[in-house]
Amino acid sequence: MTVTGEKGKWFEKINAGTWALMGIFALLCLLLISGRKETDDMGTDIEKRMERVIEKMEGVKDCDVMIIDEGNEITGVLIVCEGAEDISVRIRVQNAAKTLLNIENCKISVVPMGGMSK
Repeated sequence: MTVTGEKGKWFEKINAGTWALMGIFALLCLLLISGRKETDDMGTDIEKRMERVIEKMEGVKDCDVMIIDEGNEITGVLIVCEGAEDISVRIRVQNAAKTLLNIENCKISVVPMGGMSK
């Protein structure tokens, strides 16, 4: 009696064409995964750069930026920053994001950073 027995025979029946298709499928999966990582890194880089610029604006102390995109299109931006309680700061931050990302105001939300409640 062999270890593989009947269960191992399916492995022998797979032809070269099937192996090639499985290899191509695996390669495509790897390319998709690695391509998404580059997009994520790019998004993170833009977010960090925006945070640094916005934090230099008058009235802004600390800032976090989150950019949501679908494919190559930005669908939303959330900016949370200290100082956004002031409407003039909020408008300036929104205008800066609009200019930096070349998107409409309706896709940008600027909210004040909340402190810890006691």
